[in-house]
Amino acid sequence: MISLFDKVEHIKDGSVKGIVVHIDDNLKGTTTCRVAWGVETKEEAEKMPVEDTDIQWTNKLVKCD
Repeated sequence: MISLFDKVEHIKDGSVKGIVVHIDDNLKGTTTCRVAWGVETKEEAEKMPVEDTDIQWTNKLVKCD
């Protein structure tokens, strides 16, 4: 399950990593979230303007390190 501030990659392209900065309604199943792509830390992700983040489905993301 994807959580807030998890480091993630997309299931179809693991070459770009990001950090989840928002999860919609934190439902128990699949939902949408916002990802700050290309950042390494929670602090960088929090500073990224919302218009520079990307909306993704949580079931299309996997946790990574």
